[in-house]
Amino acid sequence: MKFKKWIQSLIFYEILLGMKETLKHFLNYRPITLEYPHVKKPLPENYRGMLGLLRYDDGTEKCVGCDLC
Repeated sequence: MKFKKWIQSLIFYEILLGMKETLKHFLNYRPITLEYPHVKKPLPENYRGMLGLLRYDDGTEKCVGCDLC
């Protein structure tokens, strides 16, 4: 009987720890997501842009080996 009571108290303690963690995050709320079209995420300095297949003036492709073709 003592073991059963110990297990029940342990489970209750774990539930309280989980609730404490939940309340901590609930009370210290800060938005994680951005309102994308209106607020844009700052880009890092080493960002080079989107991949794309560029062409010379005569229409031939500038191949850089990116496998987009």
